[in-house]
Amino acid sequence: MRHTTTLILVLGLCAGTASGAGVATAAPGAEQQTCTGTSMTVMVKAAGKAARGWKVSLRTATPAVVASGSTAATGQVTLCAPAGRGGRPLVATAQRPGRPGVVLMSTAGTEGTPLGTVHVSDISTVATAFALNRFMSGTSVSGPSPGVDNAGLVVSNLVDPGSGHVGWVVANPPNGADTTTLATLRTLANTVATCSGGSKDQCNAFFTAARPPRGPKPDSIPTTLQAIARNPWHNAKGIYALPRTSTYAPGLTSQPTAWVLSLKYVGAGFDAPGRMAFDAQGNSWTGNNWRPPGNSGGLSLVGLDPAGQPLAGSPYRGGGMQGVGFGTAVSPITGHIFTASYGLGRISEFLPDGTPVSPSGGYTQGNLSKPQGIAFDQKGNLWIPNFGNDTLTVYLNANPNTAINVTGTSASPIKKPFGIAIDAQGRAWITNNSTSGGAGWVLPATLNADNSITLGTPVRGGGIRSPQGISVDSAGNLFTANLLSASITRVTPSGQARAWRVKGMKGPWGTAVDGNDTVWVADFLGATLVQFCGRRVRYCPPGVRTGEPITPVGGYANGALQHVTAVQVDPSGNVWVANNWSTGSPLSQPVGGDGLVQYVGLAAPVKTPLAGPPVRP
Repeated sequence: MRHTTTLILVLGLCAGTASGAGVATAAPGAEQQTCTGTSMTVMVKAAGKAARGWKVSLRTATPAVVASGSTAATGQVTLCAPAGRGGRPLVATAQRPGRPGVVLMSTAGTEGTPLGTVHVSDISTVATAFALNRFMSGTSVSGPSPGVDNAGLVVSNLVDPGSGHVGWVVANPPNGADTTTLATLRTLANTVATCSGGSKDQCNAFFTAARPPRGPKPDSIPTTLQAIARNPWHNAKGIYALPRTSTYAPGLTSQPTAWVLSLKYVGAGFDAPGRMAFDAQGNSWTGNNWRPPGNSGGLSLVGLDPAGQPLAGSPYRGGGMQGVGFGTAVSPITGHIFTASYGLGRISEFLPDGTPVSPSGGYTQGNLSKPQGIAFDQKGNLWIPNFGNDTLTVYLNANPNTAINVTGTSASPIKKPFGIAIDAQGRAWITNNSTSGGAGWVLPATLNADNSITLGTPVRGGGIRSPQGISVDSAGNLFTANLLSASITRVTPSGQARAWRVKGMKGPWGTAVDGNDTVWVADFLGATLVQFCGRRVRYCPPGVRTGEPITPVGGYANGALQHVTAVQVDPSGNVWVANNWSTGSPLSQPVGGDGLVQYVGLAAPVKTPLAGPPVRP
């Protein structure tokens, strides 16, 4: 059920000269002024009622105020959005008179395409603050592209700024009643409404309950929501216990363990997606492991924009791609997308528009055999572990005709290599003995100036058993996901290995590190997302040390997750996981998973494409 909002008459593009000049009213009764951009009607509601006399400001992501005015008795004001270019978000804020902390907000289109109508309300404030929390300073929004631009797009999945209704994506399957996100969004909006339409004491209770474990008490509604978005596990019980209106219904019927908003995307057709990779614009690329019916090799590469919508022409086929498992990567040099076809031993290459570059039989140069995880180093070399024949292949400059192959030795064995990560020196680290019941290890490999490869000393112990995915932080620490020991192993730059465990984690498959060096884990058997405190403990709850869990028992689960393999972080700070196997089928006869799940604004942003350790944009 959508929240009902009063519709208002909208002025379109300002009439007048060919340049778009016209007349727009800044506030009721104010002197008419010439508008050289777009006339924008802003409707403000607090606790479901028209907000009279509120100061409305239109801001760019610079951040600069480009228009302002006060609402009439109807809660309406007409502003002039100046002509602009590009996709940076416009944000409308509305402040209650005499109450500096009572501020509501909404995106208002982009600098290049302002909306003609914008609804600012409690629920739009929740959606905007969560999606843009990594780019907020007080009630202002700013940050680098494409992160801040893409975060603005995600807002519309949660709420439609033009109508005031909840967004189509969050309101309908595979979201809607199938997950807890819509109910969580409404519950938070009802809590905000007790402040926006209530007393100072009610606002103070809200600000106090959401006070972050590190830092001062928030002083406004947006900063309070920002604190909740960044610390979703903190005082979940206390926030849920706050008084709420019934403006937005239905909401949650029981206390959540964490205040997270996540969205599931299934557009363009997914069947057992294994691992996603992001390009420089924040688009996600994912190969399908299977194709229906059954589990024969998938033939499609799915490209989604940062808001989870299929890119033009997606899904893409050709280039010899068939049955992509854990191997998808984007070149940091060319932006081309590469996939590894596990069953056929092929590498496929696609242009950024999805056009296949590799031949119909794929690239088979080098000693390829059942390649799994692939990764680019900082120079654009493609590293390929060959699970099927215990070797490693490197395509220099991603050119298959320059293939270099290396076989392990007794001192530096390669056996069932699976995942790979690149450190700051360009050295590759490969997980070995994947899916084996015995102990595994992590093996370093260095590409020398003469294009030879030197294998280093394997790192063993620390709970490494059937290691799958691997990632690296900014200090060179490695993190393996150990499927059979239900643990994460941290390997320090000096080679010390130590297991990280958390109650309830059953069998992790993938790891990722965000811009704060926080560690994220896709728990395959547990069908959930787990967060660990990384080396920078100032980003962790007080008293939580490196290697200890941040998520509550059970992780961040909301009904959208299946058996997840990969986890990655995008430039907006969204955490994505891949539903590889359905939880409704036995592991002996698996059915392919059906999409990607995006946790909105949950992590510190990462520059993409990823090549080496994570770097903040």
